[in-house]
Amino acid sequence: MAEPEKLSLPWRQHVPDVAAAPPIPPPPVKERSCSVRMSAHDFERLGILAIKSETTRQQLLKDALAQFLEAKAKDFGCACLGACNSNCGRDV
Repeated sequence: MAEPEKLSLPWRQHVPDVAAAPPIPPPPVKERSCSVRMSAHDFERLGILAIKSETTRQQLLKDALAQFLEAKAKDFGCACLGACNSNCGRDV
């Protein structure tokens, strides 16, 4: 059986170049939560420091953790603390 002849459709002779749609941006990074157990005395002291610093307990804890991680990153030589793919912290 002979193959049927393909017809050229006039409205399909020119296919315009269509630019690819831009990629969908990734969703915003959510902050993760972590709880810290402390005595009532330390909780009260943290609250007093927060009031005197015009900030919140949460922000004081975030700042303290950031300072701690920065100091530990110096010990490991990389800010990832060994969590990156370049094996930077595995030799310590």
